Amino acid sequence: MSNFLKIKSRDLPSYCSGRGSSYTLADKGIVLQHLDEVKALLECWDIVMLADGMKIDGAGYGNKIMAHDGSSIGHALIVKRSLAGGAEEGPGGCPRAAGRALVATLGLAAAFFDSTYDRCYCAVCYKAEWPDTTETDGPFPYVIPRGWVRFGLKLPVRAEAMGREFFRDWSVSFHGAAAGVCKQILESGMMAIPGDRLLSGSVLQSGRCAGRQDRVFYTSPSVCYAGLRFYATPTRFVDAAGRAMLGQAVLQCRQKAGSFSKQAETMGFGTRWPDHEVCRHTPADEVERLSDCRSSIVPYGLLVRVWPADGPEPAFLRSPVDP
Repeated sequence: MSNFLKIKSRDLPSYCSGRGSSYTLADKGIVLQHLDEVKALLECWDIVMLADGMKIDGAGYGNKIMAHDGSSIGHALIVKRSLAGGAEEGPGGCPRAAGRALVATLGLAAAFFDSTYDRCYCAVCYKAEWPDTTETDGPFPYVIPRGWVRFGLKLPVRAEAMGREFFRDWSVSFHGAAAGVCKQILESGMMAIPGDRLLSGSVLQSGRCAGRQDRVFYTSPSVCYAGLRFYATPTRFVDAAGRAMLGQAVLQCRQKAGSFSKQAETMGFGTRWPDHEVCRHTPADEVERLSDCRSSIVPYGLLVRVWPADGPEPAFLRSPVDP
């Protein structure tokens, strides 16, 4: 019996939603690992939806895997969670349960989320031998956020209305901040810049720019950079098993190409830690993005990363400017 099913897209919630569901939307990595099995399920002229804005075509189109244009696709490919990974949650296993506990502390309304597009990139769920990047999803390579759990966010109407343009012309970027700040961004519906008046009535002041109050917001094409603790400040919480945990939050976004400028990192890795490589897939002189165009960015996933509070601090959090 196949580990995959081709179903009507409208039936995705019935198969994939909820913690006890047996299936999840298949992504490119798992399809490549079991390509012959998937091909056998597809009819000649099929076009079938995958996770992360991707699709796979039937043999008549060459069985190509590529970004879809955002239009409606009638069928979707789902895979058993036991094959995709993440069946074992808890110490030494998939961190999704602890990630859900962290997200729950934010108090975000359920209307923000679409669990059909949840995705885990831990070592259990996203195998070491699977690709580190996706070359066909947007104008720049997509760097897989290994070690993070993504909780899918519902796209705003304006993004859905863009159709093909949104996936073709808008690249993946990451914005790291304290978990509470990520909540404020989602609830306000925009990426604020210093000087903006927030819903609370306060005026936003930048706290991570050496005292500067430049009228821009910052993102990165690398979650390794956006996930440094200087930006994505860890927060304490308790998981469902009662364990004391630490966790971070990063917004996974689509950002319109041409709406931002690029620059080298400004944290001193090159001068203070010259042997340290933040992200081997991202050129050092392009690791920061600056933009003053609030409408040019759309968060589509809330990424979280968790670890035990009583354990050693992970080395990947550190930067030369940590207090």
